[in-house]
Amino acid sequence: MMTRVERMTEIERQIARFDRSTRRRLRQLAGLSPRLADLLVSFPAVAFAIVTGSAQPDALGRAIRLVRQGAALREVADSIGLPMWTRRLPPEAFIVPLVGLPASAQFAARIANVVPQKVTLAPGWLAWVAEANRMSDETLALWIARQPVAHWNPRARPVPALPLTAYAWYSRHGDGTMAGRLIGRPFDPKMAFREAAREAHAFVEAVLAKFRPQAKRRGPGRYSRQPIAGLRIVRVSTGPQLIEEGQIMRHCVGTYVDTVARGECMIFSIRDGANRVATLELRRRGGSASGQLALVQLQGPANARVAPPVRDFVGRWLAHEAERQIADGTDMDEELVFKPELWAEVWRPYALAKAPMGLAPGRASLMKLRADAETLLPIR
Repeated sequence: MMTRVERMTEIERQIARFDRSTRRRLRQLAGLSPRLADLLVSFPAVAFAIVTGSAQPDALGRAIRLVRQGAALREVADSIGLPMWTRRLPPEAFIVPLVGLPASAQFAARIANVVPQKVTLAPGWLAWVAEANRMSDETLALWIARQPVAHWNPRARPVPALPLTAYAWYSRHGDGTMAGRLIGRPFDPKMAFREAAREAHAFVEAVLAKFRPQAKRRGPGRYSRQPIAGLRIVRVSTGPQLIEEGQIMRHCVGTYVDTVARGECMIFSIRDGANRVATLELRRRGGSASGQLALVQLQGPANARVAPPVRDFVGRWLAHEAERQIADGTDMDEELVFKPELWAEVWRPYALAKAPMGLAPGRASLMKLRADAETLLPIR
């Protein structure tokens, strides 16, 4: 039998495994009674849920009373809506309040064999599972639990789950909705992660296309009229954007997807209002990230010569604005026109069903949705 000092040492060792932000509160909880101290070892998820307010205050108070009275751990967990399968998780897994976790008996039976064995993977794994369930359903949560996103570090950056959860939800519940009609291949739990990420990315791009101004196509001679007013520069960095640029401008920039992805060059679309007048390729001298920007190509439609006013505009931009705007990025994003009525038509069904975080009406949400979708693509 352990001495009192040995037991205190064990509890303190267990507290050290939890996130630093919760350790003081866990010590306070453990000091209330020996049974509450034991809870940190026997069911770390319940102890974390209590000190982080992962349930209503009345429920948390009842859970504490049940522990002190010696109630069964299942009864304690049920009192705060915490599924029993979380008992398998180590203290290192818990960094955000435990809300929205899958709770069905079927999920509990199937999740047992996919809980990560490495404690370093547990926080990312749990964050993905919770977001998938909260913003979609248990089917997606179980699928996510088996995927390679377990290495994600939610301490460094929030989990970019929204593109996947929206895509998966509309795949099953989107019949008759605008967003549902934008899905190419519906989500299937048999998909590999990379397949689903590509389809989610395509879905997001289709949504964003609804918020972009439609370019007016012109004949070859119309692009070179002078003078050209209202010129702007838009960075073209994703696969769909490069392909679209190549198709509209009738040249080969659509084949630059891998080169751009590796960071070997940067591609920009020169536009007069909504009309594309030239495509620009820049590279860093010496291949260094800090090297001076160098103009490699500036081509008009079908690789035609660019009009002097356009070339002068690009020269001035390269000399005075390029470095700042490339570093900032926000001034160069594809133009998106926020339309409240269109936003409501696209997202209202999902918002009413799941109330997802990160979809507040506005252009910023559209940009984040695109960034998150692009973040998913390299994950294998």
